[in-house]
Amino acid sequence: MQEGRSARFIGVATVACVVLFLFHCGRFWWFTIDDAAISMSYAWNAAHGHGLRLTREAAPVEAYSNPLWVLLMMGPAALGAALEPVAKIGGVLAAAAALPCAVLVARRAGAGRLAPVAAAVLALGAGYALWAQAGLENGLWAGTVAAALLLTVRELDDASARPWSALPLGVLLWIRPEAPLVLAWFGAVRALVVWRRRLPWRRELVVLASVLAGAALLLGSRRLLFHDWLPNSYHAKRYERLTAQINFGRGKRYTWGFIRDYRLYLLAWVPVLALWPRRSRVAAVLALGLMAAAIGFGWYAAGDWAHDYRFLTAAWVGLAVLCALACAALAELVRQRAAGLLAALGVLTLFTVTAAARGAAVRRDPQFRITAAAREADCARLATLAQLLGRERPLVLAIDVGGMSRCGRLEILDYIGLADRSLPHLRDQDPSLREYLDDERAWDLGYGRGEVPRAIQRTPEHGSQYLQLHPRGTHPALMLYVRRELISPPPDFPATQRLALAGGLTLVGARSWPARVRPGGSALVELAVVVEPGVWLAPPWPTVEIALQGAPGGPRRVRAEAAPGADGWGALRAGDALLLRARVDVPTDASGTLTVVAGSARGPGQGPSPMD
Repeated sequence: MQEGRSARFIGVATVACVVLFLFHCGRFWWFTIDDAAISMSYAWNAAHGHGLRLTREAAPVEAYSNPLWVLLMMGPAALGAALEPVAKIGGVLAAAAALPCAVLVARRAGAGRLAPVAAAVLALGAGYALWAQAGLENGLWAGTVAAALLLTVRELDDASARPWSALPLGVLLWIRPEAPLVLAWFGAVRALVVWRRRLPWRRELVVLASVLAGAALLLGSRRLLFHDWLPNSYHAKRYERLTAQINFGRGKRYTWGFIRDYRLYLLAWVPVLALWPRRSRVAAVLALGLMAAAIGFGWYAAGDWAHDYRFLTAAWVGLAVLCALACAALAELVRQRAAGLLAALGVLTLFTVTAAARGAAVRRDPQFRITAAAREADCARLATLAQLLGRERPLVLAIDVGGMSRCGRLEILDYIGLADRSLPHLRDQDPSLREYLDDERAWDLGYGRGEVPRAIQRTPEHGSQYLQLHPRGTHPALMLYVRRELISPPPDFPATQRLALAGGLTLVGARSWPARVRPGGSALVELAVVVEPGVWLAPPWPTVEIALQGAPGGPRRVRAEAAPGADGWGALRAGDALLLRARVDVPTDASGTLTVVAGSARGPGQGPSPMD
């Protein structure tokens, strides 16, 4: 009777945690990481007969590192389904399956009625919920490693159990690149336990055969399709990894950031207590292995550009099991059930507080504005701009190419090199890289943050060939570069037919320094303007009329060209906020205070806006 009530309590509590987890995922439903669109593009192109490639015209290069996730999306893609909701819902369901698996592991290891603590930790984990629904393989990865953990613990406890763990362990290599670390840890633990407990080795041979078959199938198909033994992402990140990871600096900051942001230093007692009871030791060691594999891969990969610790999804599964086991061990150690309940309450309070804090931090973080939908919209704008400039299929140098690859209107030169076989091998050879970027034909547009501006600024020639603008966008560091010859017509070209027409700027504010000027001196005027509908701002820059108040003989008016400052601010879309700067030379017979004339700053003409 007591056992039946305990099982019902655990079942109801687990179901409640699953419901809470689904609501938690809903908090982040607005976010689909741009990288997820890479997998979607490959699945869509393969399902519609174009092969495994990023775009229809691209070479067959393995830009993804989650082949099973791509294969699973090919079915919905062939049926014409929208892949973004399919990926998000599939990830959430797979991640939700990890909750009952974690509870069963904790219960089998002796956690009793405290086993649902494992499900509660996963339900409250902000990072776990965020990446489960982000469109990538994280949810599938979490569900698969949780199933592998449960079946492994069951088989090591029961000599008569069938080796069903061969199924999840056999597909791990198809889901995430850190799978070898998990397999090595699980293999070592299984071999040690089998040897010490004198369990039959036949099951281990079945599991080993499944893992080797999965590995052989993966490597063989990769070699056949892409003529390489490793995914191209390995080569693409090699340069960054070797240069930034000499002292494991970024990986160390990545791990410490996870511990700091989730206040995990307050749970330092958890692994110690989880390892204390003999009956829970195997499960605790395997759970620690999941955490170690996730952290080890984070160190190896020098962290991740996406904040909130995408690589540590499996660590949440291990942490959840350890928390449940530690609370149960504390109750057993002090022989007071209330102690275990208080410990569980403290753990769940901690994760509730950090969930609220991390949810707010994610909404503030500009990195999370780099979504698949935002990049797909950027692709449409860039294609419209290029069409106005006479380029039907422009070559765009970019990073964050997932959403852009789904647009189908651009040729993409992926500067990170995920979808380019040559770029990764030239990353540490600067002259060769410059030659490659300029070799076949000059790229028309550059769009991105970080790497793209650095690529353009490598040589003075690039600075003179490309106009740097900063459109209002999803990320404050985004820069847009336009090849100058596309927007600068020859001197004898009729001015009335120029594509680059400026004007239509509504003045919203201005300031000047110094406030008072001397005769023959100069001043810098900064204008805050908004681009009006139907206008594209580009060279020649507009002129502004500035009143010089307090001058002898009454106010004097001077005109000056207002251009983007040296910091590269500019605009291409209606509604974009823009800073213009004009240097004003003061006549020798005048002095006083500079005041920008109210109204609008006007350029030589108006033209259609390509970014609307």
